[in-house]
Amino acid sequence: MGIGCRIIFVKLKGIIVIRLKLFFLFLGLLLLLGCRKKSPTETPPNNNIHPQVDILWPSLADSPWPIAHGNVQCTGRSPYKGPKNGTVEWIFTEDGMRIETGSPVIGEDGTIYFLDDHRLYAINPNGTLKWRFDPGRQLDSTPMIGIGDIIYFGAGRKKGSLGAIFALNNDGTVRWEYPVAAPIYLYSGTIGLDGTIYYIDMDGTMYAINPDGSLKWTTIGKGGLNGGYNTSISISHKGYLYVCSRQKLICIK
Repeated sequence: MGIGCRIIFVKLKGIIVIRLKLFFLFLGLLLLLGCRKKSPTETPPNNNIHPQVDILWPSLADSPWPIAHGNVQCTGRSPYKGPKNGTVEWIFTEDGMRIETGSPVIGEDGTIYFLDDHRLYAINPNGTLKWRFDPGRQLDSTPMIGIGDIIYFGAGRKKGSLGAIFALNNDGTVRWEYPVAAPIYLYSGTIGLDGTIYYIDMDGTMYAINPDGSLKWTTIGKGGLNGGYNTSISISHKGYLYVCSRQKLICIK
């Protein structure tokens, strides 16, 4: 065999060896991936489970917690970490204060808002009183904060009238008041993407109120809704409203 033939043979042998090594490496990777056990937390394919995502909702205040449950989908999720050790920073209370239902919400400037049974309170981030508002009605719900730090809440009876929906500026002045046919003790209303405010009164009537305080529509006499103390309204990204009402779940579009 000549020298040239030997060189060609050696080169071919080297190429074949390299290709064999790559083939067996690729085969080993396939076997490794095929034998790997699935994590118990992995989402199985094609099971109609969708990942939870944050949905932008510009009609809500740009704050950490503008509405009950944190958002209009009522997920209760927060992107922020909680307390490190549970130390009490401050406590705010007043004589005669009585809170039975509802939760605090947070405004764009960090002001904390909550309702007792007769007043809406605005508390500074350091725990001092900013202002209080007394509508002269029974209150029992959670306020919600729209864009521009406008505070909305439902209210109960007043002498000569029944329920009402209020909108307040963040300085405590009344923006508007809309009268309704029955008291509102709903745990929380909700706000649509277009700024429409939704509440249900104790007679089961849902009210859709425009941002200027005018009536958009109402379900009076329809739907069999329940505006009880523990009821909340959820809204989907498609604009569907969901309400649990005694023995049924109701969808409104």
